[in-house]
Amino acid sequence: MIQQRSTYDRIMEVSTMNNPLPLHIDRHASRGKTYVLYPVIGALQKLDEIVLISASSAFAAKNYPGGQTAHYLYGIPVDMYNPFLKSFVGPRSDRAKLLRAANAM
Repeated sequence: MIQQRSTYDRIMEVSTMNNPLPLHIDRHASRGKTYVLYPVIGALQKLDEIVLISASSAFAAKNYPGGQTAHYLYGIPVDMYNPFLKSFVGPRSDRAKLLRAANAM
């Protein structure tokens, strides 16, 4: 519980900076990621921040409201035989505008 509180505090601290640093939350199953992230998402949305949630799998993305796979959100093709992957998100697309407008991803 103490570790989860310190994680929440750190995420909120970084999220409210002028140029927030990217954060990656990675823990084993049943370690409290969702427990910590739900209040973070709610607090940021309450501040009218645009929050985009992505996960590496569809199963994990379903845990969060509006969660999407990183491949879908960032337009990353799934091709394990191509080492030169390029996003399908065009620089002037609606998706690119959303990604630029987001305050937290």
